[in-house]
Amino acid sequence: METSFEINGIDLLKRELAKLAPRVATRTLNTGVTKAASRMRTYLRQDAPKVTGRLRKAIKSKKYRTRGGNVGRNVGLYNLYYYKTLEFHTKRGKPMNPFLIASIERHKKEIVHIMLQSSLDAIQEEAGKIYAKTRRSI
Repeated sequence: METSFEINGIDLLKRELAKLAPRVATRTLNTGVTKAASRMRTYLRQDAPKVTGRLRKAIKSKKYRTRGGNVGRNVGLYNLYYYKTLEFHTKRGKPMNPFLIASIERHKKEIVHIMLQSSLDAIQEEAGKIYAKTRRSI
């Protein structure tokens, strides 16, 4: 079972990035997505129940690329077979300690804000680099 959320307003960011050079747009979008995924991983680790610490260590962020060239990050539990019994209803009964979906819902707005803000900051940084290069060549 997979849990995900869609970011509204990303179309506006994509339109603004389309006005820039392709490499600059890709770098700035990757920066925003990476920072947001890192913060989400931190929040999930903080909200995870701690018994031995293996569950918190299993929460990771992995990069993926689609055939269309879009880049994204998956944040979730990897390499643990029993996480489904903690989060989801199984044939053996109710979930033992659901934390993943509640944590995502609690921090969703802040993560979107972090992604958009860090993308805009990266755009300004790239614009400064371009300005510095053109000024040096004069």
